[in-house]
Amino acid sequence: AGIVMFSDNNTIYDNRIFNAENGIYSYDLDYTSIENNIISQCEHSGINIPFSSNNIIRYNRLSNCGNYGVFIYDSLYDVVTDNVISDSGVGVHLWYSFYNNISSNTVLNNNIGLRFSFYSKNNTIIHNVLQDNTENGIELNFSFYDSLQNNILEHSKVGIKLYYSNENNIEKRNSVS
Repeated sequence: AGIVMFSDNNTIYDNRIFNAENGIYSYDLDYTSIENNIISQCEHSGINIPFSSNNIIRYNRLSNCGNYGVFIYDSLYDVVTDNVISDSGVGVHLWYSFYNNISSNTVLNNNIGLRFSFYSKNNTIIHNVLQDNTENGIELNFSFYDSLQNNILEHSKVGIKLYYSNENNIEKRNSVS
């Protein structure tokens, strides 16, 4: 990995990371800010933070990051905002994660823009622009009680796909074309 952390309360700011397995990887990360980084050509993911909470991921540019631009696994209360994520398998993937905020990101040219899976719950997906993702713009796959508002989804095979996902709110001017 480019940067590996096993500690809390850090700021990862203004770095350039290329050709790593994971650009930034941290296990059990809390109260950390990952901001203004350029991450590209990563084998697995640009930012990978399993078992984490209360982190902010913002103002980053992630491209060509293998499986995931941002991968959040079994995590709570993380904020992913104002990032540009492109040319990866999944732009942002939350797996078994709760009460996260995914907002104001531009997610382009991935297979799937945003994916919430394996019993992710109570996440807010708001004001994102998802363009030219080949499969789905937003995919909820076994995800519950999420709120999707004011997202723009353009030029994907499917704009919003729900697969065994119940009690979600898709409301307030999501635009799909």
